[in-house]
Amino acid sequence: MTHEMATAIFHRLGQVDLFFSNDSTGQIWRKFVEPDFATTVLANADPMIVQSIRDSFQEGTSSCNPASCRMWYIPTILPDGWTVYAFDMLRKRIIVLDPAIGPFGYSNRRVSMHEFVSNKLHAALFTCLQSFFSSWHCESGHWGRTFPIIIRETIEKLGCVPPSLHGITTATSYRHH
Repeated sequence: MTHEMATAIFHRLGQVDLFFSNDSTGQIWRKFVEPDFATTVLANADPMIVQSIRDSFQEGTSSCNPASCRMWYIPTILPDGWTVYAFDMLRKRIIVLDPAIGPFGYSNRRVSMHEFVSNKLHAALFTCLQSFFSSWHCESGHWGRTFPIIIRETIEKLGCVPPSLHGITTATSYRHH
């Protein structure tokens, strides 16, 4: 899937989620960050100077309080495909949703790569959150990671929807726990 297609999908996911949110007025449960954020961060550029990223963070904030948001989803294109990093603000953990992982789990090399990427995303996310939102409440220290296996079978041919989107439903199941 192309970067542009993923951007359109995640932008629309955010719009639909905000529209159909059953939470009380001014409260949102999750926020979808567009892929430009991760691409910019991994290119060692400052995400706060990119207008589309600034717009992505500000979208929907007129009718809701971003500080009430528990989950922040950051889709990231890596050399071998898409991964979604879900930042659980309540439990202070990063949930790595990598569809390239098969039923045998994560190798040490893969875990190291995801730690590197998620550390960069974590630092940049909190820099942006603290800059854009004065009411931001969550601390950036002492975060953990979880690496759930989201796909039990190897996918031979990808369809039009990336497997990483299916991982979002896995992460949203944490909402009721």
